[in-house]
Amino acid sequence: MTNVDEDGILTIPPPPPPPPPPPTEDTGNDQRLPDRQAFEIFADVSEDAYYEAAVTWMIRNSVTVGCSDGAFCPDEPVTRRQFVTFLWRAAGSPEPDQAGSDTFSDVTTGDYADKAIGWAAEREITAGCAPAEFCPGDTTTRAQAAAFIHRYHTSTAPNPELRPQG
Repeated sequence: MTNVDEDGILTIPPPPPPPPPPPTEDTGNDQRLPDRQAFEIFADVSEDAYYEAAVTWMIRNSVTVGCSDGAFCPDEPVTRRQFVTFLWRAAGSPEPDQAGSDTFSDVTTGDYADKAIGWAAEREITAGCAPAEFCPGDTTTRAQAAAFIHRYHTSTAPNPELRPQG
């Protein structure tokens, strides 16, 4: 919309910004995907895949949106940043008292996992990989995954239905 002021000066507003690019990894888009099966959303998840039901649960509970547009990347390793974000979302994405960037020098302020990493540190799910470092881009080892899940389940998790029974 153009405007002409009292002095006859034409003002043309700048064009709107372009839309953001689609996510290229699980970037924290918390929008729930439609109530569909994983194989209907992700081209790389087949209907008979042993993990299809688990991925469907993750989608329906806002734990993941995949790794890129239309892909879940089931054969890709999971980073420490992604793994802790999965746990945080499964817990309902609670607001931490401090962001991960306040605790760890290698976590960038505003990173999609900043709150998740802060939450995990507060809950003592992680103490990092070295003093004052989280190593967010490192692959989560099986040992780290086991420790993260155990610490999550033995903490006061806000979603009791996610705790193991017995």
